[in-house]
Amino acid sequence: MKRVLVLIVSCILSGSLVAERYMIDKIDVVVMGYQNTDVFVELITQSDTVRPNLLGQMVSIKELVKETCYYIDARRLHAVMTEDQIDMVMGSLQRAYNLTKDGLVEVIKGLGYSEEEGRRQLGRMNTVNQLIDMRVTGNIIIEKAEIEAYYAANPAYHDGVYTLQRAIVPFGPDKEAQEESLKQLLATHADGLQATWSGAFTIGFSEVALEKGHIHTAKPNEVVMTGTTQDGFELYRLVARKEPALKTLVEQYDQIAEALRQPQAEKLLTAYQASLEKRLVIEYL
Repeated sequence: MKRVLVLIVSCILSGSLVAERYMIDKIDVVVMGYQNTDVFVELITQSDTVRPNLLGQMVSIKELVKETCYYIDARRLHAVMTEDQIDMVMGSLQRAYNLTKDGLVEVIKGLGYSEEEGRRQLGRMNTVNQLIDMRVTGNIIIEKAEIEAYYAANPAYHDGVYTLQRAIVPFGPDKEAQEESLKQLLATHADGLQATWSGAFTIGFSEVALEKGHIHTAKPNEVVMTGTTQDGFELYRLVARKEPALKTLVEQYDQIAEALRQPQAEKLLTAYQASLEKRLVIEYL
């Protein structure tokens, strides 16, 4: 089989050498598979490694080889997307991003692809994703009991919420004395504080900036000073505090199932890739 590959590669390279002065690309890897009398050959070229894919991502030669192995298996199984299916994908992208057909083509060209190349890569990417769903993800079953056990062992909470008001006390002639007076006033919970308060607003516990950490220790109706701005001393009044609430199993179900599925998927995908590499001929040029 490898002799056949060598002959194919030799022919390809011969053609390239004849047209060397016009060469616009270079073959880096040849991947070949076969089934009975059918032979499947895919090429990875230099341009595949130096321009981003349609997601705007640079893809390493190693990942391109993996993708090519999957694609050859899809060809072997007659599971490659048809032109009509690619049209449906194009239409979905147009609707999702509110683009005309010409607008989508311009986006594809902006990534360095012709319309034909873009369609081919869209078909290829979706073919590979569907193949992995069929060969890997579709074979993973997560039992309800596993999800319930994970939920009990790994509680997750909604973020707590503060309802606050904010005020800025303008600087007086003696800034240091004013700051000391404000601190004493806040420490004694005196009613003599003169400030214009904003309307109430909410913020999550996790969203409070580190330098405003005094808010976390405040009690309802208590005022804390968090520092200064260019206009004056910054104060916050805690109007209300809603403690973090445990997320329900229903809320967490899909996320937990995915967390449990992921390690199994990675293991199965690694085994699948290894089996493909054993069956296929991969030649780096």
